[in-house]
Amino acid sequence: MIYKLLDQLCSSWRHKLLLVSTDGENTMTGWKGGFVMLMDKEYTNEVLRVWCRAHQMDLVIHDATVMISDSAFTKMTHSFTVHLRQQANYSL
Repeated sequence: MIYKLLDQLCSSWRHKLLLVSTDGENTMTGWKGGFVMLMDKEYTNEVLRVWCRAHQMDLVIHDATVMISDSAFTKMTHSFTVHLRQQANYSL
């Protein structure tokens, strides 16, 4: 379907494509059925593959959010801050 769309937008897209930006997911980059690999069969020149910065940041923020919302992390952080307060009180 994407080939038909691109053919309608620009019939010579196979010769003009320079870059493909992906989110790094297997559905995009998988060697067997990934979108980029399927596209690889269509274009005629060497195409640069770029992992989109916005998607990279999204993955980092998602992982950080999961880690912070984990109750074990919250308990450890609370215990650590209590320990620091106690140490600060002893040094006064």
